[in-house]
Amino acid sequence: MLRNFIISLINYFFNNNLFINLKTTKFKNLEYNYDFSNISFEDTSALNKILLSNKYFKKNYRELTNFQYHTFNWLFNAKKIGGSEIINLAKKHIFVWSKKKYSLNSFVWKDDLVAKRLINLIYA
Repeated sequence: MLRNFIISLINYFFNNNLFINLKTTKFKNLEYNYDFSNISFEDTSALNKILLSNKYFKKNYRELTNFQYHTFNWLFNAKKIGGSEIINLAKKHIFVWSKKKYSLNSFVWKDDLVAKRLINLIYA
């Protein structure tokens, strides 16, 4: 009986709001910023080459193996560089890409590429 009383007293003490508030006050000052929109694990020099090159504006040029161009990862670098000229250049890249007629059987319409393209457009 004394054992049950001691256990219930300990449970009451640890479950008391005052004790819980004391435990959490030392962790209140630690606030983390989980901003993953500005983190990139891509090769920024290659993305800058894609963004700043004019070869994608040519009518007959299609580099089929360049996944970075089709996922719009270069929009992250455009956002980092900033400025009105880069915004116009990125907009021009997007419009040129959309004017090119890719067939539905092309690798451009794979699920992972479409998802990356959508995420990059949302973040940009």
